[in-house]
Amino acid sequence: MLFKRVIATTLLVIVTTGCSVNTGANIDAEPALAVLGGMMLSLRDDGRIALNDKHTDPLKDFLKTLNPVKEAFAAVADCPEVQDGYCDDTGPFITRDGDTTTMAVFYDNCQTPGFERAGYWHSLVTYKFPTNTECTAVKATGFTGAGLAALAGKTIYKRWGLSQAGNQENVRVGENEEVAYFYSDFPSGWKSDEEGGLKITFNASDTSKRTVEILGVHALGINHTETPVPDPNSFDLMSLSTDLTDPNITKGWDHTINTVTTNDLLFQIGPDLKMSGGRPYFDGLHNNTRATFDGAIQVDGNTVARGATFRVQHNISESLGVLVVTEPLVYSDPTCCYPMSGTVKGSYDRNLRAPTLDETVVFTGTSCGAIKYTNIVLDSVDKTLSHCF
Repeated sequence: MLFKRVIATTLLVIVTTGCSVNTGANIDAEPALAVLGGMMLSLRDDGRIALNDKHTDPLKDFLKTLNPVKEAFAAVADCPEVQDGYCDDTGPFITRDGDTTTMAVFYDNCQTPGFERAGYWHSLVTYKFPTNTECTAVKATGFTGAGLAALAGKTIYKRWGLSQAGNQENVRVGENEEVAYFYSDFPSGWKSDEEGGLKITFNASDTSKRTVEILGVHALGINHTETPVPDPNSFDLMSLSTDLTDPNITKGWDHTINTVTTNDLLFQIGPDLKMSGGRPYFDGLHNNTRATFDGAIQVDGNTVARGATFRVQHNISESLGVLVVTEPLVYSDPTCCYPMSGTVKGSYDRNLRAPTLDETVVFTGTSCGAIKYTNIVLDSVDKTLSHCF
């Protein structure tokens, strides 16, 4: 298992491999969009996270790539609802030494039922509430009804794992058999340390409106191509090898993500990010450009407004990227981690020599995660995104 405390040293081995090795399975914008989509789903109804298109089973496909054996696969457990979480120490997890304001929901080698692209999870998702009152209200009804009403005017935090000293085994296998590891409780970022997960503030008069700040999320992707599976009838994500010197492991990407605040450094060499008439845009090329506005995520129902802005530290190539929502992202399918419409544009530090110095992601709505992707050389291709945190 990849323990978070050893990531910093093991990643030194791959510092020269570039940002995204497997460009067919990943675009540079995807991890940030996966964090955003996971937030949109996890704060709806029962809090389950999935991608809903019918497809072959990701666990079975993944196991076949690791070890093409013929034995029958074990039944995969259903991932829990937020109502299955614990607000006190009576459950299987001590949230934080008697803290009754933090709900822990354990995804224990499971899949969200009913969705073929749900992913295969091992993770602890935690929600930090102001008091036990809000925690128990959400446990009773989920993020709807009385549970949602209890959050009016309140701020909560979504994180993964149980503090730095606790369980930090946050892993998900997606459709493309790439294994994602994600963290919020540890500082990361080659340029600046960011941590803390997501901060969500609900509007006092309308809880369908909320302001979301990504304080810091560390996500990385690894492809395991020839790792043996000792027992395909009882597969545990914790059994995967994470020795990054192993030639059978392909290193994909390593990102630290946060929403920008005014005066944040955006690029060492790159465009200004400006706002005119409520529409953000990139302009020119300059040295040491900084944010001129607050890029927090403004959510109204199922829609993310223009102007949400993400700063992405590429920890392998040691460069910076900025993603901005230029057309509203509409999450009209309540079972999909991605919007059915909307546009995100990205620009990257000119110190990064890659064909993705600029990119545009347009969600087409033809299926869950379907996009039209265009890069700086105007290559345009249809892709389907697979990650969701």
